[in-house]
Amino acid sequence: NTKVMYVGVFGNGVYRSTDGGASFEHLADSPAFPVQGKVDTAGHETKLYTTFVTGEKYSGGGVTEFGEGSGWTDITPRGESTPYGGLDIDPLRPGHLVVAVRKPVPANPIYYSADGGATWSGNRSPAASQESRVPWWPKTFFASALSSVRFAADPAHPDRVWFSDWYGVWRTEDISGTAMHWQNLAKLRARARRSRRACTDRAVAQRWG
Repeated sequence: NTKVMYVGVFGNGVYRSTDGGASFEHLADSPAFPVQGKVDTAGHETKLYTTFVTGEKYSGGGVTEFGEGSGWTDITPRGESTPYGGLDIDPLRPGHLVVAVRKPVPANPIYYSADGGATWSGNRSPAASQESRVPWWPKTFFASALSSVRFAADPAHPDRVWFSDWYGVWRTEDISGTAMHWQNLAKLRARARRSRRACTDRAVAQRWG
């Protein structure tokens, strides 16, 4: 239904419109502090996935799923309350999700699911998985305060995922694999040398089809 819209209001939860935005209703039990949301329309029931934060200084949070018939379901990886930010659904493979913890520390975890959040992988971004192509790049400049995580949506590279954080942009070719390997981009070297710090907020992946 192209007239259904969801809007997250930080501090007041999630709202839904069924008339193309002419009117909105608040969704009861929605997370009060939503961060990012994605809609998956491929299954028998449209699902809204949301990352959120909670608690004093937003020290907690999680990942939740909303279905028109099933309501809200907590699908937080490992069941641990921690602030989550980045979220994406693979447009080429329904039910494939990535979510990212957002804390101001290095090596924030990224989790991957191939079944709509029913089960999750282990951490896909351990500190040891990084391979920097910038010689002076400190090991601590990796997966810190993750703001965005995205599938590449490229049929030739179905497991390619990107993320951006406080310091740069990284890519893996095998988000579902067992041996994780992340690289920052060689093309960013010259720019990085001219800048003491590169701050990124969003990663945009071209949709191939």
